[in-house]
This record gives sequence, C-alpha cells and structure tokens, in this order.
Amino acid sequence: MKDYNIHKVMKFAFEKHDKPSGSQRYGNAPYSKHLLAVAEVGRRYKHYISTNMWNEVECGLILHDIVEDTEVSPSSLE
Repeated sequence: MKDYNIHKVMKFAFEKHDKPSGSQRYGNAPYSKHLLAVAEVGRRYKHYISTNMWNEVECGLILHDIVEDTEVSPSSLE
C-alpha cells in the first residue's frame, strides 16, 4: 500500500479542476469547494474505515471527479 501525501493530492486536484471554464466551477466558487465538501462528508464516516486505509480513501475522495472532469487519464494517476 502506498502512502499518499494528501497535500500533494489536493494541490494536483485543485490545479486540474480550478479552471475558469463553467464546467470547472461549483456555482460561483472554484470546483475545489466541492472536492473539499465531499472529503468532509467522508470524514464523518472515517470510523468505518480501517486506520491503515484512511489515507488512500481520503485521497480518493479528493480525486473522485478527476478522470471524468479533467484531461487526467486513469493510467496517469498511477
């Protein structure tokens, strides 16, 4: 299991999502607002996730829209 740096993952996701186009907005806010909101909901259920898996799950929460909404491919995420 890899140990992902959540701060690097957030930076990567925000850079890819926070574009000026309408498809990369969350109402009037940058799309990163949505990504953070999803991660916050996930934290409410953290107690259901084994401690050794939380880092990977948290990164997945932040990256949940990266492939469908940006030019990032699944293979490039590795």
